[in-house]
Amino acid sequence: MKKLTMTRLLELTSLIMCMWVLALPVLAQEFRFVSFDFPGCDLSGPNGVNARGQVVGRCVDAKGVHGFLY
Repeated sequence: MKKLTMTRLLELTSLIMCMWVLALPVLAQEFRFVSFDFPGCDLSGPNGVNARGQVVGRCVDAKGVHGFLY
């Protein structure tokens, strides 16, 4: 019984170490924030990224809602 417990403990420790090592690249990523403030718009924001990697979104002004491509 004691050997089985030690085996489980070793497996659990190995699993935790592997997860920690795999998480390191994610923790090292750098992010850059970009403002989507368009002139004349009261409110603007991104909605997604198209297949070319361009940001698509919407802009709201006094005349209504408009789309944009960044």
